[in-house]
Amino acid sequence: MPHPTRPGGLPVNLETRSYVTDFELRTAGDGRTLRVLAAPFDRPAHIVDFLGEYDETIARGAFATTIRERGHKVRVFTQHDVTKLPIGRPTSLREDAAGLVAELRIARTAAGDDALALVADGVLDGVSIGFTAVQQRWSPDRRRRTLDVVALRELSLVSEAAYAEAKVLAVRSARSPSLAPLYAVLLDRRKVTL
Repeated sequence: MPHPTRPGGLPVNLETRSYVTDFELRTAGDGRTLRVLAAPFDRPAHIVDFLGEYDETIARGAFATTIRERGHKVRVFTQHDVTKLPIGRPTSLREDAAGLVAELRIARTAAGDDALALVADGVLDGVSIGFTAVQQRWSPDRRRRTLDVVALRELSLVSEAAYAEAKVLAVRSARSPSLAPLYAVLLDRRKVTL
């Protein structure tokens, strides 16, 4: 029996959280890999959703199980639109002291090229996770929620963000002529790290 879905194809029990990004350009690579802080640890965010209005924190270690068990199944979309083909996939998912860090390989497709151009223009300036809460704790007044274990379903590049702490840590530079304009825009707009 199929799972019930919301408009856009998202499962009813799938939650999403978005984070503001920032860019740091590196001079290695082909410009199709984004390194992002996908979800910060221990940083409360004010949430208003189908569960109510509350402050939410993602605990350290919340992604360890999902990385181990299904990290290879996670895909990258734009705006959580899972009715369209993914634009890429994580080549690396890991936790560090700051949170969930991911390297996202963006496909060499029209949709992937569009997404990279929108990132360069600052239109898609957020990273968002689609997840299911596996273990969570609520305060007695239900004003605070801590996510202890989550099942990561997808990552999205988005235009609206909930958490200000997440960042795109690097975009590997373009070396091909077709991506040179993207490289030039990023170089002009963002900090360069060698």
